Amino acid sequence: MTTHKSISKDDNIFASIVAQGKTIKSIYAHNFTSINEIINMMTTDCDSHCGLVQLNIRNQSQGWAFNMLLRISDTLSRTLRRRSQSQQPHDGLQYRLAF
Repeated sequence: MTTHKSISKDDNIFASIVAQGKTIKSIYAHNFTSINEIINMMTTDCDSHCGLVQLNIRNQSQGWAFNMLLRISDTLSRTLRRRSQSQQPHDGLQYRLAF
C-alpha cells in the first residue's frame, strides 16, 4: 500500500477500527514508521470480527487523517487460504511440463 502520508517514530498516532457502527479496536501510540505497520497492528487480534471494517488513522503530530475500508478474515479462513496456496492442486494430480 502506498500513500503520500508520512509518519515518524515520534508522531502520536490514533487509530481505530469500526465495524457495523461499533468501535472494535482503538489505539493511541507512537513508534510507527509506516501506515502498513499500523494496519498490521490493528488487524491482529480482530479474529472475533469477520467482514468489512473501516480503519481510521489520525496523525496528531502532523495534522492529517486517513480512512480506508478493510476486509478482515477470521483465523480459520486465513489458515485454509494459506494451506490451499501452498499445497498440491485440488484434483490431486501432479503436473509435469515437457520442455
